[in-house]
Amino acid sequence: MASLGILEHDIGNAQSSLDYLLKALKAWESLFGTDNPHPSIALVKCNIGRSYFLIENVDAVEEYTRAAIDDQQKIYGRQSPHPDFCKSYLQMAKVLRAEHRLSDAIDQAKLACEAFQQAFPKTSHGSGHADIAEAFETLGTYMLQYHQSAQAIDKLQRRSWSDSGGRPPENSC
Repeated sequence: MASLGILEHDIGNAQSSLDYLLKALKAWESLFGTDNPHPSIALVKCNIGRSYFLIENVDAVEEYTRAAIDDQQKIYGRQSPHPDFCKSYLQMAKVLRAEHRLSDAIDQAKLACEAFQQAFPKTSHGSGHADIAEAFETLGTYMLQYHQSAQAIDKLQRRSWSDSGGRPPENSC
């Protein structure tokens, strides 16, 4: 069922994807229980979060992604370079960006980059891995957006100061 949910996600059918993935989650939880985290349960939670991105339900994305990360930390340890854990880190960076928390998103994307590099070392993966490229592209994009935002704020402040004779406006901090 989870595989069907992932396929539905990949072709953009969010509701069908969620239906399959939520059924898969119930099936995994009935098989393994909810007291002890299991890799299959953590992975399906992460995929449910991905599917909620398609319908722009950021709260649900964050809920399921955080649950996946919590489970993965219990399963693999906090500093695990396991690929599933890395993907959850990257997904959380996207959640933070969607919540307009760009600085936090950058920090989370940095964690994802470091984790992916540990999970896929050059010694065993040659010149790299596609997931490493995606993580660095995400980090680069967020850093560019942050830089552009900082430049825009600086320009607005300078323009506002020049309008007030070179001094900060009276109502500024």
